[in-house]
Amino acid sequence: MLIVLSSTIPPGAMQNAVKPKLESLSDLKAEIDFYLEYVPERISPGNAIKEFVESPRLVGGIGPNSTK
Repeated sequence: MLIVLSSTIPPGAMQNAVKPKLESLSDLKAEIDFYLEYVPERISPGNAIKEFVESPRLVGGIGPNSTK
């Protein structure tokens, strides 16, 4: 299972808040039972559709397995 979070969250939130919460709620382990990635949301008002369709996205995993 792959979970991708597209949002504006502060640095460290995936590792320190999102990952532990998902693990505790699911009884699964990130990087083993599921993969977790983050896509920073960077859409500017007035250009949301154009940016969503045309702009490249940077995606980062929380570890090497998620990144693959």
